[in-house]
Amino acid sequence: MIREKTKTFEFQGKRWQVEKATALDGANIIRKLISSGAKGAQDFLSKLTNDEFLAIQNILLSKVSEVQNINNSEIMIPIIMPSGILSNAISEDATLVYMLTVISLSFNMQSFFDESALKEFSTIMEVFNA
Repeated sequence: MIREKTKTFEFQGKRWQVEKATALDGANIIRKLISSGAKGAQDFLSKLTNDEFLAIQNILLSKVSEVQNINNSEIMIPIIMPSGILSNAISEDATLVYMLTVISLSFNMQSFFDESALKEFSTIMEVFNA
């Protein structure tokens, strides 16, 4: 199965693009998600400590860009800088920041929770008695 590396979507009247986190960041988030016993993205985020939430939020938001059409070209404008400073487009909208965090988490975790991936993971864990 070919997995999407990016996804463009419309939300609150703007176009956005989300991309996959690195494999190491994704594995760390999956580890935390599984150990939390959460039933979904929002449940997972609500169970994190403030420091854990901010660390994961920075990873997830670094994978989201606003898509703008400038001179007939699509330009990706990052919504968060490596320093953690938010772009002006979202800096005063806490709801939008949270929703983009949830969307990025959902996009990044969806392939792990595909039925075939979970079944394969469970099978291999049985082999190792884990």
